[in-house]
Amino acid sequence: MNDTLLTVDDLVVQYPAKGWRKPPFQVLHGVSLDIARGETVGLVGESGSGKTTLGRAVLGLAPIAAGEVRFDGRDITRAGRDERRALAKDLQVVFQDPYTSLNPALRVRDILAEPLGAQGISRTEAGERVEELLQQVGLPATPDPACRGSSRAVSASAWRSRAPSRSSRSSSCATNPFRRSTCRRRPACSTCSSRSSSAPASPTSS
Repeated sequence: MNDTLLTVDDLVVQYPAKGWRKPPFQVLHGVSLDIARGETVGLVGESGSGKTTLGRAVLGLAPIAAGEVRFDGRDITRAGRDERRALAKDLQVVFQDPYTSLNPALRVRDILAEPLGAQGISRTEAGERVEELLQQVGLPATPDPACRGSSRAVSASAWRSRAPSRSSRSSSCATNPFRRSTCRRRPACSTCSSRSSSAPASPTSS
C-alpha cells in the first residue's frame, strides 16, 4: 500500500522576466519530495531560496512550468478552480504572521464559520463546531477586544476547521500565560492586567 500523501516531482516554477526578450526567471529548478501520511517535513533554506514558492506551487498559487504535483494519488498540477475549492478542506496553508493574514474587521466566530458554511454545513452546526475549535486552542467564547495576544491561536482554529480562513479579530489571553506575555495592549487588557501578577514565567522568542 502506498502511504505517500503528497508528491512533488521535478517541479519547475518560473516567472516572466522584465525586459525585451529576456528569458523567464526560474525560481525552482527540478524540486522533488515525498511526504507520507502523518509525516512532518521541515524545509530549510536561506531567504529567497524558494521555500514559500514551493508551498504556493503546491497550492496552485505559483506558475508551474514543468513537473508534477500529486495529492493523495491525484494529479493536481493544473487543477481548476472547482477542483481547488474541493481540495481546500484537505490542502491548505497556515500563515506565519497572523497579524497580516487575519482581518481585524471581522469577528472570530464569523471567520471560523465562513469556511464551514462554504462546505454546506448549516449555521447551527457551524456554530457548534466553532465553539469546539475555540476550546481546542484555549480561547473563550466571548473575547476581550483589547487583547491581541492570541491571534496565533485564532489561526490555529481556522486551520483546524479544515477549510481556508481569510481573516480574524483579536481575542482574549485569559487561558494561556504565553499569550498574556505577547499581548500588545496589556495595560488596556482587563484579563492580562488582572492576571499578570499571578501568571507563571512565560517563554520568550528570539
